[in-house]
Amino acid sequence: MYFSPVRYGFAAMMVTQFPVEENKGTEFILEQYGLTGFTYWGCFSMLLLLFVLFRTLVIVSLVL
Repeated sequence: MYFSPVRYGFAAMMVTQFPVEENKGTEFILEQYGLTGFTYWGCFSMLLLLFVLFRTLVIVSLVL
């Protein structure tokens, strides 16, 4: 669940598509998908971290 780049990409798109505003009711949409604790930059940094982690694992596995 935490190692899914698709999840973080989807969360970043949803947060930018439906920004939380108090009187608009868009927080309900984010709650439906379980994305209440995500920010765009948090998702971006997790995607970057996963990219570096997977790239490192590929290089290590090719060296071995």
